[in-house]
Amino acid sequence: MTVETEITRVAKYLKYPIKGKLSYTEDNIIQLQINEKEKIVGYSSILNYFHNEVQNKDNQSVQDFYQTKQFFDFANLFIRSTSKRDKYAACLELNSYLESRSYLIGQRISLADLVVFYSLNNIMLQLSPLEKESYLNLSRWYSYIQSIETIRQNTKEVNFSTIHLLGWNSAHV
Repeated sequence: MTVETEITRVAKYLKYPIKGKLSYTEDNIIQLQINEKEKIVGYSSILNYFHNEVQNKDNQSVQDFYQTKQFFDFANLFIRSTSKRDKYAACLELNSYLESRSYLIGQRISLADLVVFYSLNNIMLQLSPLEKESYLNLSRWYSYIQSIETIRQNTKEVNFSTIHLLGWNSAHV
């Protein structure tokens, strides 16, 4: 999934119309042209702009507000990294973090959940069933988030079934 698609889907879920045009700088960095004079450059900066625009509607505590911003940076620096090691380290970190949580922040889906979900999509699609099992908490969280159609928005669904690993075939019973 491209950065542009991720940002568009976050805005769509938030029912926040993107005021301006998404494009890329000469250095291939996403930017949002708000008007003739104002532009926001960078993935985290655009998400922070959305977050600031919708924060009052969400009644988020100050701590949750800033923790959400940290997840934007985490998604950008580690999950979206070109380094395979960073991506797998991010999966390990999230798996551990989600051990005692259903959501990344608080007791309901937050903007952090959306951003991390969309950022993880390509990684989760590439993981083998065995690898997904090794990230059990992350897989549980991801499976739940993708089950919500307004979030998934026709994103290719990640299969968490492991039945094919068993080599089960009714003809050989």
